[in-house]
Amino acid sequence: MPVFTYEAISQEGEKTSGTVPAASRAAALDAVAQRGLVPLAVDEQRPAAQARTSLLRSVGRVSQASVEGCGEKAMGRDPRRRGRRHVAGRRHE
Repeated sequence: MPVFTYEAISQEGEKTSGTVPAASRAAALDAVAQRGLVPLAVDEQRPAAQARTSLLRSVGRVSQASVEGCGEKAMGRDPRRRGRRHVAGRRHE
């Protein structure tokens, strides 16, 4: 069964948050209301793997060229000068 996180206002006017298992968002809203709370936001929690994937997609994909360039920079090579070797500050073609 999915788990939903919620933010709500208590009868005393205090902001509160928590989680509630429910079959749907509508059922989660009902469960929060049954606790005597006024729901402000109710969202389904996602499994950690889905959340990581979503985060990686939102940050953007790293291209293969960027990865190769980082590796070359880490080894002291300038990826813009492919085909040329750099040894002790000298360029060798």
